[in-house]
Amino acid sequence: MPRSKPRKARPARAGQAAGKGRSGGSSNRLAIVALGFAVVAGGAYFWTARQPEEAATDGFVALVEAGQPALARVRTIPSQGNGHLAPGQTKTYAAPFPTSGDHASQGFARGFMTPNSPSRDSCMRSSTATW
Repeated sequence: MPRSKPRKARPARAGQAAGKGRSGGSSNRLAIVALGFAVVAGGAYFWTARQPEEAATDGFVALVEAGQPALARVRTIPSQGNGHLAPGQTKTYAAPFPTSGDHASQGFARGFMTPNSPSRDSCMRSSTATW
C-alpha cells in the first residue's frame, strides 16, 4: 500500500495560535456565555435575597383570608370504601356521582361496544353499576 504524503503545516491566522484550528473561537464564546449566565444568576439571587419576606407572606395571607368564606362551604364526604366488585355483581351507590366505594377491578375493554356490552353512558347516568 502506498504511503500518503505528509501534510504541510498551515500558517496561523490572525488571532489564532499556531497549531490550533477554529476551536479557539468557540471556547471564547463558551466562556462569554458562561460568564453572562453567572452574572444574570448572581443578580437574580441578590435581587430576591433583598426582597422583604413580609411582603411575600402578607400577600399570601391576604389571599387565604379572602378565601375563607369559600372554604367554609366545602363539604367533606365520608369514604364508602374501595373494594372490587366481582364480575356480574351489582352495586348501588348513595350518590349519582360517587367519589368512593366498591368498583370494577378492570376498566372497559378496548374496542367497539357491542349490544351486550355495559353502556358507559348508563353507568355514568345512574347510581347503579353492573360489572
